[in-house]
Amino acid sequence: MKIILLSGGAGKRLWPLSNEERSKQYLKLLKNQTGQSISMLQNTLHELSEAGLLEHTVIASSENQLPLLQEQLGSSIPYIIEPERRDTYPAIALSTTFLHSEWNIPDDEAIIVLPVDGKADSSFYKRLSELKAAVQSGDNRIALLGVAPTYPSSKYGYIVPATDTRVQPYTIKKFVEKPDTATAIGLIEQGSLWNCGIFAFKLGYLIGKLREAGYPTDFPSLKLQYHLLPKTSFDYAVVEQEPLLGGLLYEGLWEDMGNWESISSLLSQSVYGDGILGDGCDNTHIINELDTPVIVNGVPDAVIIAGESGILVTNKRLASNIKPLVEKIKPVDTSLTAIKKLDTQYNGNGGVSVQTNRITLPEGARYACPSSPGHIQWLLAYGTGELAGTDGDKLVFTAGQTHFPSRDLYFSALENCVLIEILT
Repeated sequence: MKIILLSGGAGKRLWPLSNEERSKQYLKLLKNQTGQSISMLQNTLHELSEAGLLEHTVIASSENQLPLLQEQLGSSIPYIIEPERRDTYPAIALSTTFLHSEWNIPDDEAIIVLPVDGKADSSFYKRLSELKAAVQSGDNRIALLGVAPTYPSSKYGYIVPATDTRVQPYTIKKFVEKPDTATAIGLIEQGSLWNCGIFAFKLGYLIGKLREAGYPTDFPSLKLQYHLLPKTSFDYAVVEQEPLLGGLLYEGLWEDMGNWESISSLLSQSVYGDGILGDGCDNTHIINELDTPVIVNGVPDAVIIAGESGILVTNKRLASNIKPLVEKIKPVDTSLTAIKKLDTQYNGNGGVSVQTNRITLPEGARYACPSSPGHIQWLLAYGTGELAGTDGDKLVFTAGQTHFPSRDLYFSALENCVLIEILT
């Protein structure tokens, strides 16, 4: 069994903190057992490790997220980097060709595709081996893991069972991806389940699909033709079209962390960053990454998120509906020199303890060491530059090197550079 972790999405439902360069799975909003701030990605890797599955796992992500991926995971897991973001079908297709041609995995090997934005207990990950058995039996080309829905939602895929779900694996009549609310109500009345975003199939199944469509099945060739793959989800492109589906029922803890309502239910504090909640703010959360204070008064059941990309105020129940609103935002023209916050860690009082920035500099640009209190660390992720101080001394700074600058130091880019800055 091999596991493909999908970690390349932009996570627009977690705007404004999640964006093209800093997706939701990297936000350190969760806590581990020791109280340390961790991301969804780190949480999923921990659970796979506890289940003894980490050595069987690869991770698919987009190229612009590679610095964050390396920062959070190091070299603990193999990476499959997409040339561009093109949704889950192309990402899964590219990953299967990697396993097929680079690792020579046999066609009858079970492949489990797993998203990183789910929160579940350990029994959830133990069921992955049962999905393996469901596809290797030969009765099902794809196996899915389903949970009982709690309300009609248009953000999930729905599994319509043909047989008793208590008899595992059960046969699936059809799969419906992200129906409208009215259709979702009808599906729930038929006993449908939410899909947990997990797909299991034999490696040869998807390799055969690629051959039928005329695409190459070796990794280097498909990577060159990646832009030709349809920009669509695996759910629409493959699962909805497949008649031989089987499923397993999962009845333990599971939470999709795809929007601010679900994220807020896992937060240990009501306020992160500079914010104040007044009277009448029951079940309201503030996450503020700006230097400007946020005050909320008389607004219950809401999340207020302030970041460099914008400010969001939403009722929690409607938090999953913000994606079409985010897509209406006009792109902002920026110069080649840009500073982006990649990660913010908070202390027990909700204050900022660690801030990680990504500074993109064109050739010839200069960046001065900030005067903020605390310790500063620079890591040059890309390019070559010089470190210079007021005394006139210069030091060549190359990609992969780390430096702890003094307050009178500045960095000069000798070519296009990406500088990672950690403020503690």
